[in-house]
Amino acid sequence: MHTSNLENLVKVLGKLPGIGPRQARRFAYALTRNHGVLSNELVNILNNLKGHVFSCNLCGATSLGDGPICNVCINENRNPKILTLLANQEDYDSLYIIESYRGILAIVPFPNKIEMAEDVHIIEKSYIPKTIEYWIEKGLEEIILAFPISPEGEIMESITLDYLETIHDKLNKNKITITSLGRGMSLGSRLSESDDQTIRYAIDNRKRAI
Repeated sequence: MHTSNLENLVKVLGKLPGIGPRQARRFAYALTRNHGVLSNELVNILNNLKGHVFSCNLCGATSLGDGPICNVCINENRNPKILTLLANQEDYDSLYIIESYRGILAIVPFPNKIEMAEDVHIIEKSYIPKTIEYWIEKGLEEIILAFPISPEGEIMESITLDYLETIHDKLNKNKITITSLGRGMSLGSRLSESDDQTIRYAIDNRKRAI
């Protein structure tokens, strides 16, 4: 492989979450060994995924299928009375696989620079209001705020609570409680970095947020 092409591959791989320069270079070498057999497999998989990946209109999660609603949101075995709001896809996936949690989930579409996002209109302009309205019609009773235990997560929770205050009358009319994660997760942690037992404990011991 031409050196410039290899370096371009390293740069692209380095854009993946959690991948540093050294890891990106190791991955690049691995993909180009053995006449690129592994890279050919990867290309085939990515090509097969094209046209079948979408963001769910209700929860915002990246899903496979024809859309616009993902299989999780239409799964009748999940409990529509509990909605957990999360910060990203990784936390969504971590909570989804917890067997003891059978509620529904949604990702709040915060920008990467969350410190620049202290504006309730960010949520108002997203799909979250329609998501909450949809689940209210399905009998929603509780909204859980499951943001990272960090300064950034505190901003996310504050922005979300500010928005929920604007629809307080509707929430109160439908007797919907707002809670946040309980003890169990350490400072600076997020769901995607916690083990199943810690996540279950944090969910089971959630506390009123409003």
